[in-house]
Formats: sequence, C-alpha cells, structure tokens
Amino acid sequence: MDEKSGQGLWDQEFYKKAKEFIRGDIVESDWEEYHAIHNSKHHFEIPLLKEIYSEFSDFVRMLSVKNRRRILLDAYSTGFTRIELEKAGVSSKRVGKFVRMQNIKDDEISCRFLSLLSLFCRVPMHWLTEEHVVDIWDNEHLFQMPVISMHKFTEYLRCALGGTREVRGFRITLGSNIFRVRVQILSNGFLVEFYHESIADDEFTLFKETLKQFQCIPGYMHTVIPSRTHRALFGHSFEQRCFENPSVEFYTDEAKMPCNDN
Repeated sequence: MDEKSGQGLWDQEFYKKAKEFIRGDIVESDWEEYHAIHNSKHHFEIPLLKEIYSEFSDFVRMLSVKNRRRILLDAYSTGFTRIELEKAGVSSKRVGKFVRMQNIKDDEISCRFLSLLSLFCRVPMHWLTEEHVVDIWDNEHLFQMPVISMHKFTEYLRCALGGTREVRGFRITLGSNIFRVRVQILSNGFLVEFYHESIADDEFTLFKETLKQFQCIPGYMHTVIPSRTHRALFGHSFEQRCFENPSVEFYTDEAKMPCNDN
C-alpha cells in the first residue's frame, strides 16, 4: 500500500468517527479519545465532511466551543497553516492560546483579533466564543473592518495578487451601495464573498463589472448556516486564464450545490 492510499484510508476512518458523533452513536469524549489514540494533530475528517457542507456544519455546531475552535482553526478548515497565518498577520501563539481558552474575558482577546479569526473561519463571531450557537449570521466582525472606495479596493487587489495569501474584510462603497465582503487572496487569484443575506442581481452585476479586468467568475458559497448561501466572485489576472476551483465551498451553479440527504 502506498503512502497516499494509506492516508486516504485514515481520512475515511476519521470521517466515520465524526459521522458517528453527528448521529449520536458516540459522545464528544469518544471522538477526542480516538484522535488521542492515533496521535493525530490534524483533523483529516474535515475535507470529507465539507464535501456535504451541512455535515461539516452539524459537526462543528455539536462540539464544545473549545473543540469547535480547534476544528475551525485547523489547517484543513482554513486552508492556512500556522506559518501561513503568521505571514497573513495572525499570531500563531495567540491562536494557540485562544484555542486552549475555556472562558473568554473581554480584556484577554481583542474584538479585532476575534473579527479576523471569524473571517478566516467563515463563521459568525459567536461560533468561536459561545458554548451554544444559533443559526444567525451576524456581521459584527465586519464592523471592525475598514470602509474603502471601490477604486481603493481595486488597487488593493492589483497589489495583492501574486503576493502572500491572506484574508481581509472590507466595507466597500460603490455609488449609493455599501458591500460587506470577505476577500481571500489565493495562489491562483482571489475570492470575494458577499456577506449579505441577499444581494440584488443589478448590484451584484455592477460590482462584477467594476472588476472586469480580473475576469471574475460568479458563484455561490456554503456557510455553516444550512439555510444561507453567499454569492461570490472568483477573479484572477490576465496571465492566469485557466479556471481552477478556488475552494471546496465555491460553486458556479447554485442548483448543483450538494446538500445533506441523510
């Protein structure tokens, strides 16, 4: 058996254990013990859970807040290693301390730090701080982010492309509209996710046309709230003409987004 196929089998075993927890066949401590026995520092079940995103949502919402942070901030979840988080301006020491914290005091973790982590994890802020979560998508974390013009945003994208991978949040003014967006700089372009419950087609088209130099591809993204999807744009430079799906959560056709059929 080669190393790759062996890893695939381990992924399946961790995934099966996560599914047992979701179904209620085991409790959280059993799932923790399974990881401890196999000395697993990473959570290989995450990519398989994300293939049906409502499974991933069910899994993280059922966990204690401490383990929920551990899952949401795992490299398999964010797409960023601790070293890459450091390069993107997030202290790995602070992340490690935050993951281990049982109770959070207002003076221990800044609202801006929490806001940034929420953007990396793509969850409402309270999913990182509260023991019990609710299916409400608040944009509290975006109120910590700068308000910039569309012109400034375009300049930011030009400068960021080809540089360090990062995640940022912006409130962007365009005409009379204010767009709340999460932006992820990728190795092959960028991903703009609209943090709106709904966005009018004409407003979405206006935003897309303003970024036409980046050949943006429209799409949709899952969120941890099953009833909510976000519209998104994947853009890239003229030198990168081949479309590569930027994220397991990104779909160009909303009708083809898989749902949990258990």
